[in-house]
Amino acid sequence: MTSAAQPPRWRDSIAVYRDRRMVFIFFFGVASGLPSSLVFATLSIWLREEGLSRTAIGMLGIVATPYAINFLWAPLVDRLRLPALGALGQRRAWILSCQAALCIAMVGMGHGDPIVAPFVLAGWATAIAFISATQDVAIDAYRVEILDPKQYGAGAALAVYGWHMGAFLSGAGVLYVAEYHGWSWGYGFAAGCLALTAVVTLFAPEPDHSATMTQTTSNTIVWLREAAVEPFVEFVRRLGWAAVLVITAIVFYKFGDAMLGRMTGTFYVDLGLTKIEIVNY
Repeated sequence: MTSAAQPPRWRDSIAVYRDRRMVFIFFFGVASGLPSSLVFATLSIWLREEGLSRTAIGMLGIVATPYAINFLWAPLVDRLRLPALGALGQRRAWILSCQAALCIAMVGMGHGDPIVAPFVLAGWATAIAFISATQDVAIDAYRVEILDPKQYGAGAALAVYGWHMGAFLSGAGVLYVAEYHGWSWGYGFAAGCLALTAVVTLFAPEPDHSATMTQTTSNTIVWLREAAVEPFVEFVRRLGWAAVLVITAIVFYKFGDAMLGRMTGTFYVDLGLTKIEIVNY
């Protein structure tokens, strides 16, 4: 007697994506990827078109540092509750706040002038990188808490797919708009796309994180020590000198690839390619 036929395993693989929560994971991935190109390849193309040197463009890459060190303030994002948006819940409040701030920063950056006020433009770029890196912390926490452990793999895959979709919109999409309407409209387009993900955030379910510590102590110094300092000290205590190597690896992971990717756009501009040609090729 033979056992009953088992359904194809691919059906189980597809079924996990039918979960309503996966829709929000995807859109949060889009929100995470949207700001990235604005301070990387897209910005480099803009600066080169304005006549900035390759050296200056490469040096400006330092504005993206927050992406590599956001683990330093991750404990604060994890524990600090935003009172003004408390009704949304801790995770969604952080995500929505970051999205609102990013929209403002994107519009501000789009109206910047690399020649007349390069430091103002760099300030907007730094703000986008810092807020975006903070949003990534909140989104990662949301994904872990809203999904079941067996869904983590599918959720991570969908988040990466969404990230690339967002990066495409702020890369190719912004270049298309900027070609016909200027950079301010291009960055405004990116802000509009991010605003749509903010609407999705309003409808996303808040995960259960009852065990998360909030700012309830009256001693701010004690709270900061428990939220930000002690986790880092514990990490160093466990690994010893190896912690230095781990932190260095985190900060400089794929540093060369990131810088090369930033400079690729400048080389395309030097070859005389238009923004549309860069997108198409």
